[in-house]
Formats: sequence, C-alpha cells, structure tokens
Amino acid sequence: MTSRTLRADTLFQSVSVAVILAIVCRLVGFGRGVLMTRTLSPEELGTWALIANAIALLAFICTLGIPNGLARYTERFREAGNLGKFFLTALTRAGALTVLVCLAGMVFWRSTGRLLFDDSTDQTLIWITLGAVAATVLLSLIQGMLQGLRLFRLNSLVELAQNFGFLLMAVVLFGMWSGDAEVAAWAILITTLMTALLIGWWLIRCIGKPHQGDHPSIAIPAGGYWWPIMAYSLGAWSAGSLQALWRVIDRYMLLHLSSASGAETLDQIGQYYIASKLGQPLGALAGVVSMALLPHAAKLWESKRQGEVTTMVHVSTKLAILIMTFGGALLLALKGWIIPLVAGRDAAMTAAIFAPVLLTVIAVSVHFILRTYLMCKEQTWRVTAIWVITLLANGALNVVLIPHFQLWGAAWATMISGGVAVALTAAQSQRSGMRVGPRLILCLTLPCVLLLPTPAMLALLMVVALATHFTDWILDSEEKQSINQQVANRFERFSTGRIGAVLAPRAP
Repeated sequence: MTSRTLRADTLFQSVSVAVILAIVCRLVGFGRGVLMTRTLSPEELGTWALIANAIALLAFICTLGIPNGLARYTERFREAGNLGKFFLTALTRAGALTVLVCLAGMVFWRSTGRLLFDDSTDQTLIWITLGAVAATVLLSLIQGMLQGLRLFRLNSLVELAQNFGFLLMAVVLFGMWSGDAEVAAWAILITTLMTALLIGWWLIRCIGKPHQGDHPSIAIPAGGYWWPIMAYSLGAWSAGSLQALWRVIDRYMLLHLSSASGAETLDQIGQYYIASKLGQPLGALAGVVSMALLPHAAKLWESKRQGEVTTMVHVSTKLAILIMTFGGALLLALKGWIIPLVAGRDAAMTAAIFAPVLLTVIAVSVHFILRTYLMCKEQTWRVTAIWVITLLANGALNVVLIPHFQLWGAAWATMISGGVAVALTAAQSQRSGMRVGPRLILCLTLPCVLLLPTPAMLALLMVVALATHFTDWILDSEEKQSINQQVANRFERFSTGRIGAVLAPRAP
C-alpha cells in the first residue's frame, strides 16, 4: 500500500511489537484489577465481575463472529476494490442486531437484571451495562478490520488506549463519585465508546483513499460474498471466546448452584476474579499470536503454501506454550507475595485455585493458536463441534462439582474443559491434514507441570529448559534455525556483525 497509515505489518512485526504492547496492556489491566480489588467491597467486587462477564457475553453474542470473518476475508475484498462497502455492510448488520438486543434488555430491564445479577438490581446499572455492550461490539468490529488489514501494532495501541483510558477514568470517577460497581461500569462505557469513535473516524478516512493493489474493475458486490462469509463467521463465532464463556458459565453456576450464602458466593466470585486478573498477563503473548496468525496464515493458504502454514502453527504453538508455562511457574512461585499485594487482604481461595486458573488460561490460548489450520481450511464447523462438546462438558462438570466443592470445583471444571478443547483441536487438525507429531504432543502436555508442588515443578522445568536447548525433543533443528534467523534478521541492524552473527544459524 502506498499510504503509510495502512501499510500492513509483517508477521514478525505483528508479533514482536504487538506482544510488547499487549504485555503493557495486560499490566495496565493488572493495575486496574488491583484498583478494583482495593476500592470495592467483596460484594461490590463480585457484582463488578458479573457486569464484566455480562458485557463480554452479550457483546460476543451480538458480533456473530464477524470480526473473524473480517480478519479472514479483508484481503480478498481489498484486492477487488470493494473494501469500504464490505466493512459498511458488516457494521450495519451487526449493529442492527446489537441495537435490537440492547433495546430489548432496556425495555425488560427487570428480567435482564434477574438473569445477569440474580436480582432486578436497579434500572440505571442495567442500562449502563447494555450501553457498554453496544460500545464493545462497535470496537470489536473496528478491531476486526484492523486485523484484516494486518495492522496489528495499531490494533494493540488501540487496545492499550482503551485499557489505560479505563484505568484513568475509573480513578477519576472513584475519586469524584463513590467506590461501587456502577461507577466502574460508567468508566468502561465512556472509554470504550470514545476509543471506538476515534479509531473508527480515522479508519473511515483512510479506507476512502486509493491504495496500490486495489482493482475497481473487478469489484464484487458485498452481498456476493456475504453469506459464505457469514457461514464462516458463525462457525468462528460458535467456537469463540472459550475463556470468556466458561468464566461466565462457572461464575453464574456458582451464583445459582453453590450451597454457600449469597454474600459468601459473591466473595468467591470476587476471588475468582482476582485469580483471573493475575493470569491475564500470561495470555498476552498467545492472544497477540492467535490474532496475528490467522490473516498471515490465510494469505499463505490462498497462495497454496499449506506446508508453511503447518510450520507456522507448530512454531507459534510451541513458543507460546514454553513462554506461558515458565511465566506461570514464576507466578505460582511468587503467589504468596503477589496475591496479598493485589487483593489487599487474605485471599486464601484465590491461592487455592491459582494453578488451575493459570492452566486454563494456557489451554484456551493454545486452543486459539492451534485451531488456525482449521480456520484457514475454512472448516469452522469442526471447530464449532469442539466448542459444543467442551461447553457441554464444562456445564456438566460444574453441575457435579460446584455443589460439593464450590469455587474449587468451578476452577477445576473449567481447567478440564480447556484440556479437552486442546486435545480435540489437535486431533481434528491432524485429521484435516496438519502434521501433529510427537514433539507437538509433548509440548501440549507440558503446562500440566504447573499442578505439581513448587519444588518439583521448578526442578522439572529446569530439565525442560535444558532439553529444549540441547535436544530436539520439543523444537527440531529446522524450527530452531528458523527462529534464530528471524531474530538475527530483526536485530542485526542494531548491532551489525554481533547479534546477527551469534543468532544466525551456521551453514552446515
């Protein structure tokens, strides 16, 4: 593209720079979590967790997976010179559904309150939550456009701006107003809407400019591809944010199935929220990789380079698992210091469920990366089948475990469901033609070491680190060579003849 503002990132740029921004974003989210846990009472913290879950769930429903379709098919419409019409169609159709859902929730706000919060609550809180849902849908669609254009660094900056703005807005409103969940809801509504409107305005101006590679003479009506794209998007949607949906399921099941009192259950949900927030930075890398991988892999796939897609998925999955597992081990080793610092109080239940929560974060993140092959092959309904099976398994496990073990049962039910999702995704990918192999299988089982006692966990991970460096048990020689070459090419210009010479693979 001739316009610098819309110049697509390379895969290495998409991952390397965007990962740094995503980690910063998760640190900001971590700071926001600390603010919430220290400002809100245990009951208000539980209510805020339910608000956040409601926004995530309803926004997920209203988008219909269209951001995934935008990421997969943007390049095709850009080449046809019909990108603006395609984006406008996606916005109007998803927006119409969102407006209908939110208006229905506002009209029948008492029923909505009972569904989301187990009581009618107050009308204002319901309306604020639904407004935040609409703003989140708009921002999600815009981010889908950025991903389709392979502007992942910009997408990460947008996410960082939204998170940092939310933190600042929450601090201001808590100081000027009061420290309750409704104030936090106002903060997320204002910052999400402002971020969506600003980046949307900028994107509209950029899309209106001509770009090299556009071919208006072969323009295709947006409706010509719309229904195939909707079929793809619905498949991706049905297999959507497993972690968000499971978090909604187990927390609402805690609310309705737990034998504990209402106040105690809200406290448990609040402690679950703390554990989840502590685990969020762990998934920063995988979140960026999974988003960046699909458009780049799709471009290779349509160029008939399926073998390169397999290699890309293998290397990305293995590196993400290694980094997240060692990061999770560090968090577990320091949990006795980190959890009281964040919670500002004794949070024994948070410490008890911390390992399975971290393992769930890793499992869901790996699932998103691993399913890239199936998404490129447009076998979204296989991914849907995996989603349905794991969702049913999670619900059944929650029904069995929560009445007896309460919060502990909810955490373990979700962790087991995450493991099922990874296993089924690997099996279906191999069945669809992707080579899996023993190295990848070994790597997929590696995060289970986080369930071991800390001394055994650290000792085993030391063995894994040595084996990864000195053997081909996890990364084979070609994968190591590819990784070293990418790093050398990236950093040699900063230290010519030094970093590149050290990291570049030696000729045989």
